[in-house]
Amino acid sequence: WQRLNGTLLGALVYLPVGLLLGSFNSDMAMTITMWVLVIASLYGILVYLEHNYTIATACIMLLILTVSVGPFNPEMAELIFSQRVLFTVIGGAAMVALGVLIPLNEKEITA
Repeated sequence: WQRLNGTLLGALVYLPVGLLLGSFNSDMAMTITMWVLVIASLYGILVYLEHNYTIATACIMLLILTVSVGPFNPEMAELIFSQRVLFTVIGGAAMVALGVLIPLNEKEITA
């Protein structure tokens, strides 16, 4: 659930960011802003990965959309977002299935 929520949150954060990137008249201003967003996203991933997986995943999604789409493009954003959500759901279902097939006891979890 944390990964799915983070994916959705990252996409929501990207919407105004993508619109902002599209509003620049200067390629240099857009490039600088994109680099700032990339660095901020990477920092967020490093800081929150162990403490808040939802926020870390939101930073990952923001990074992916910022680099892959750049200025807001509805078709590209929808394509990348829908693929990411599909992969998240498939990965989550696989982990639940593995958890049912190979249950861990308490000793293995804490080790």
